[in-house]
Amino acid sequence: MLLANRNSGIGDPATPPLVLLNAMGLDAEDWGLHFDDLAADRPVVALSRRGHGRTGYEAPEAFECFADDIVETLDHLGVDRFHVLGISMGGCEALDLAIRYGSRVAALTLVNTFASVTAEERQSRLAGLDAAYAATTPAEYAEQLLSGMTRAPLDAEERERIVANLTFMPREVFRGLMVALYRIDLSSLLAHITARTRVFGAAFDQRTPPESVRALAELIPGATFDVIEDAGHFPHLEQPRRFHELVLQPLAIS
Repeated sequence: MLLANRNSGIGDPATPPLVLLNAMGLDAEDWGLHFDDLAADRPVVALSRRGHGRTGYEAPEAFECFADDIVETLDHLGVDRFHVLGISMGGCEALDLAIRYGSRVAALTLVNTFASVTAEERQSRLAGLDAAYAATTPAEYAEQLLSGMTRAPLDAEERERIVANLTFMPREVFRGLMVALYRIDLSSLLAHITARTRVFGAAFDQRTPPESVRALAELIPGATFDVIEDAGHFPHLEQPRRFHELVLQPLAIS
């Protein structure tokens, strides 16, 4: 399906755009000032996956649906080759793109992400989600989720927007996306990635601890790894200056 997007400067095939894939619950508008900073130097496309932002929702039949949606949308925009930056679930999507659409991925940047979920982990996480749903209102769950995933305080306006997005996303949509995400099983395929790859973990991320992200990086040929200090699961919003210097600044001149 076609995804709502925010784009700037696309159209020149000689300059592959940077495709931005955000975390679960965050959409194309949730990049703070990073989108405008990047767009000053290069073409950029930020996408809202199904069920997010202005994109409608169709229940995904498989994990692969997410990357297929991205490619369909980029085809619609006339984009062939691209760089991709994915955070959390966006990183999972980026990995799938690099594996199944490798000839189109010029470079890969991954932040706080993972490549596989065991059956036991999937069952445990979904049971935890159902228990949290039973014990909270949508607004309470949104606040608890965001508080548990962040180390440094967010900009007040950005925090309010994310809490509102999570609060008003129907629970069946959120759970349906998580069910599809937790079908990811890419670890055995990471050795086939040929794109230049940089991987980042955040020092205080409890969802994807930096040691697990480092282990993922070690499975990708030639990948580099670095840690973003004093940040949790959303380092681009928690530590925007540090994130820009460490992660984004090299992309502006790629």
